[in-house]
Amino acid sequence: VRPMGVHEWGLKTDHPRGFSANVTFEEDGKPRRNKKEGAVVLHYINCGFLHWKRKYQILGDFADTFFNQSKIDVPFHIKSRDVIRESRSDIVSRRIFRRYVCFKSRELHVLWQAGLVLQVTHVKDQLVHADVMQRLKEVEV
Repeated sequence: VRPMGVHEWGLKTDHPRGFSANVTFEEDGKPRRNKKEGAVVLHYINCGFLHWKRKYQILGDFADTFFNQSKIDVPFHIKSRDVIRESRSDIVSRRIFRRYVCFKSRELHVLWQAGLVLQVTHVKDQLVHADVMQRLKEVEV
């Protein structure tokens, strides 16, 4: 897989331009994913409270625009920045995280029954394995 921009990926292949057939190129030469191939999760924006908190600590007090050009039209992104910057305890930030990121049990049940969600454990399993391997390396040293 190769990055096709900030939030898009394409399969690396023997195609002359390095991308799979589900990618087209715009007049400006930039690759674009064909919509007919369906949705693909590119990344998990918030993998748990601590990762979300750390992400916004690292991002810090960023501007209200992307690359000093277009206004950020993702209210949760701005709210996350502000909450992490202004919070002195995790009480408020946890409340915001649960409200905007986590499904309520009844919502999740309805989505599950409708076949609109599925549990993906492969990524977690790989991360746990990588963490265990890293800890083993640290013990060996």
